[in-house]
Amino acid sequence: AAAAERAPAGLGPHKSPLLYHEQLGAVQGRAVDAKLTPARRAVALVIGLLTALTAGVFLNDAATSAYWGERSKRWPTAAATLLDDDDIERTDDEAADAALRGERRRLGYRYVVDGRPYTARRYQYAFDERAIDGRAAAEALVRRHGRLVAHYDPDEPARAVLQPGWRVRDHAFPVAMGGVFSFGAAYLLRIALSRGRA
Repeated sequence: AAAAERAPAGLGPHKSPLLYHEQLGAVQGRAVDAKLTPARRAVALVIGLLTALTAGVFLNDAATSAYWGERSKRWPTAAATLLDDDDIERTDDEAADAALRGERRRLGYRYVVDGRPYTARRYQYAFDERAIDGRAAAEALVRRHGRLVAHYDPDEPARAVLQPGWRVRDHAFPVAMGGVFSFGAAYLLRIALSRGRA
C-alpha cells in the first residue's frame, strides 16, 4: 500500500481535498495569531475600536436622518415664503461647501405658527443635505403648486422642512460605509482578542 501523503506540520493524513484545506487554514490561522506580539494586538485593538466608532457614526447619522424624515410625514403645515438670498446669512459649513461645489443661492423660508414667525433652512432630511440644491428645489415646488408649504414639528415649531419624508438613495452611502467599517472593525477586533500563543 502507498504511504500516506505527507501533510504540513500539525496536519494528519487527509482524506479529501476539502478537509485538507480546512485543516490547513486552521493551522495557518494559529500561526498568524502566534506571531502577533502584545504590542501589535494592542494596536489592532485601538484601530478596531476606532473603526467601530467610525461605523457607528455613519450608521447613526443615516438612522437619525431617516428617523426625522419619517416623522416629518406626519407634521402639520403652514404657508411659507421664500427669503431673498441676500437676507440669508451664510453659515461656516456653507462657506466651506462653496469652495468645493461652487457658490449657490441659499435656501431660507419664513412661516408663522400660532402667531409667531419662524425661519428655517432645511429642504429635506438627507445624510448630506448640502448635496441638495434646496433653493432650486423650493422654487420648483412654487412653480408646480403655486405656493410653498412648510412642514413643521409641533413639538418644536422652529424645526421644519419643505419636502417631508426621506429617500433611500440619500442614505445608501452612509449605510454602505457603515457596513464596510463594521466588517473591518470585526476583523481587527478578532485579531486583537484572539488567544494565539507564540
